[in-house]
Amino acid sequence: MSYMIKNKLYQAQDQVMQFVFGELDILVPDTQVILGGGTALARCYLNHRISYDLDFFIGSKFDPAFIEHMLNGGGFRLQVTGMESGGMFAAQLHGTIKEPRSQEEIKVSFVEDFFAGMFLTATVKGIRTEIVDGLYHRKLRTVSGTGEVISSSGRTLGVGNRQTARDLFDLYILDRDIEPIDRFIERINLNGAGFPQDLFLQGLAGVPWLDLMDELEALEVIQPLSRPGVMDLKKAFDKVFKRIL
Repeated sequence: MSYMIKNKLYQAQDQVMQFVFGELDILVPDTQVILGGGTALARCYLNHRISYDLDFFIGSKFDPAFIEHMLNGGGFRLQVTGMESGGMFAAQLHGTIKEPRSQEEIKVSFVEDFFAGMFLTATVKGIRTEIVDGLYHRKLRTVSGTGEVISSSGRTLGVGNRQTARDLFDLYILDRDIEPIDRFIERINLNGAGFPQDLFLQGLAGVPWLDLMDELEALEVIQPLSRPGVMDLKKAFDKVFKRIL
């Protein structure tokens, strides 16, 4: 990606963030709202890859229709791709918008934040997010899952976990450049995070490495970093697995 295209994307993301944070500061003034996910990691701390999605975490239950109305009223026409609003599940809204000025298409997610307040918030490069520990913890949760269920055989399994190339690449860089995963888990659990390392190991054991080759090739890695091969990632996480065991 050229500098001009990257700059256009980031400017469009900035316009969306400015609108969302500004509106929610007025509408839910006592609720923590941050940007998380790969874009927060990439733009605030790691500068390792281009990330297109904006993942907003809202520190209280919310009505997805309320967020949809807010975006549409601000000229950000939302095409809804997923919604969850009640019961035992976290409130969620997922979709795609077009930033009015640039017409840049951006995926957005709004998720009820079960981890609000666990780590300090921070404004980094003008973006309202968390300290890197908080984003690291959230990224680990993508592999471990954010809940647990007991299978018919009595085994505890993670709920809501995923193993995508971008998530594993993010963790690969965090492990290499910020703090080794095993040490990080040990440190945050000593401080009461309660991170389920057994479920994380289950998630790692279930990664379909060969199926990730095309997705990994499609990652837009920012120089001077080079894109690791899928077997390089596998070897790195095999070492992580052994260190945790």
